[in-house]
Amino acid sequence: MMKKIAIAAVAVAAGLLILGATGVGRKACSFARLGWNKVEKGMEDAIPVEAELARLKSDLDGIEPAKKKHMSKMAEEMVALDNLRHKVEAQRASLNEQEKAIRKTREALKTSGDAQFVTVGGQEFQRTVVETRLTRAFETFKIGKESLKSQEQLLEQREAALENAREQLRSFDSTKAKLEVEVAKLEADLNNLRTQQQTSRLHVDDSRLGEIKAGIDKVRTRIEVQKTELKLQAQYSDPIIKATEEAKTGDSLKEIDAYFAKPKDDKAVVEQK
Repeated sequence: MMKKIAIAAVAVAAGLLILGATGVGRKACSFARLGWNKVEKGMEDAIPVEAELARLKSDLDGIEPAKKKHMSKMAEEMVALDNLRHKVEAQRASLNEQEKAIRKTREALKTSGDAQFVTVGGQEFQRTVVETRLTRAFETFKIGKESLKSQEQLLEQREAALENAREQLRSFDSTKAKLEVEVAKLEADLNNLRTQQQTSRLHVDDSRLGEIKAGIDKVRTRIEVQKTELKLQAQYSDPIIKATEEAKTGDSLKEIDAYFAKPKDDKAVVEQK
């Protein structure tokens, strides 16, 4: 499956390369890059934050072998530098002895004047032999001085490189510690976020209940308004209508009294008969 995907990717890349030679192709390539960037961004966003943090922690832990390897190389270099220092010191000491011998021989030649034999180190040698040996010794001395100078420069450079490696190691530890603290803070922030998200999922949405309560209040208000309206109508009704109704009520009462008074009169008439 991965092989097929790789082949398809190569084919698409080749096609885009060919299209890139034309104006339309360049535009198509531009859109393709834009699309790929979006796809890549989407793939990154699809990775859970927990997984990304775990990857970062793993990367930090994976740096330790590199640190140990760096320290191992430092140890080797420190030993090599110690050996080089001893070598330089020994070479410097040897050149000092050579210089003393050359000075001593040259002084012997000066003090002997034009004598055919010269005494050097308690032994007598032909002047030509002494001069030849002195010339060779001086040439060797000069070569040794140049070699010592190169070795001293090399020692200085390697000591500077070792100090730089030490500084890198110190910076490595400091930077790694800071990154570990930052990752720990991110983990704490993520845990707080997840806790808040869990709490929000358990929270009951009472907004609908609030809407219902508001509706009840509106209905109650409308009822009270209508009741008050009736009271006002009864209190401030038309006085003419009210007087008429009162007059009608009075006539009715008289009529009732008259009606119920008649039987008494009829009985009185019967008795008279």
